[in-house]
Amino acid sequence: MPSLNPGDTAALALLRFNGIPVNVISKAQLNPRVSPVDTCVILKEDMEEGLPSLSGFGDVYGALRLRSLGADFRLTRAQKAEARAFCSMIASKLGSGSLAEAWAIEDNFFSGTAQAYAAELPLVLRPFIPRLRSSYVRRHMPSNRTDEDMITDAEECIAALESRIGSRSSFFYGTEPTALDALSFAYTLFVMLAPCPRLRGALRKAPNLVSHTARVSESYFSASAFSVPDMAELEGSRPRNASQTNSEARTSSDTSLSRSEALRREWNRYFLGASAASFVGYILLYAGEVADLWE
Repeated sequence: MPSLNPGDTAALALLRFNGIPVNVISKAQLNPRVSPVDTCVILKEDMEEGLPSLSGFGDVYGALRLRSLGADFRLTRAQKAEARAFCSMIASKLGSGSLAEAWAIEDNFFSGTAQAYAAELPLVLRPFIPRLRSSYVRRHMPSNRTDEDMITDAEECIAALESRIGSRSSFFYGTEPTALDALSFAYTLFVMLAPCPRLRGALRKAPNLVSHTARVSESYFSASAFSVPDMAELEGSRPRNASQTNSEARTSSDTSLSRSEALRREWNRYFLGASAASFVGYILLYAGEVADLWE
């Protein structure tokens, strides 16, 4: 996928839905740090006309809408209103909840999100950029909502999408995918692949939504792009009952605590090593100038 940003995935899905050729660059460049606008999907307009580059889901959707591309403009007024409501709910509730679980909860962040985000970064930046990103996500979370509240809202959003898609064998509004299909696919896929154990448990109760995500993947993306987990894989995220939780809490509390601490210490070692390397590099770089000053 282009990045850890579901909005970028949704923008790419929109382009694929409408048969627009996409120039995919190398894997090492498919991340926000090489993009001049901090997003991965960039749609360049005719530069001779002086039009700017378009980036992200909103810009891509707007550009397609101006050209009457896509199935959205063929929806009825009631369907458009419903689709906008669902899109808003996905972006606000499922988006915030998945970000809270993947980026704000420390165990999930250190065990999965940070490693995935750092994989494409230069070694010296790996201790810094994921933490800065996590701080950025935390700062932009609603101040009047706790992580628990946002994850609960996301679970309700998944249930609503499951109810809406039902047992349809195609997409939300017939045989052609719309912007709602793109957003639902992108955010559901993020929950499937990111360290979001609680929301993955909610997806276990939404087999039709999981099938919809797999259907979009198989229809518009190559098999090598990514692998959508099936229901059997999501079974591993099934919430345990209270007796299991209580009995295991006493025996595994020390283990989970040491694991979390070990992950933090590993990232601290990266941080100290990068700081030491920067200091040594600075000394070596300016050693000659310092020697000249002493002379």
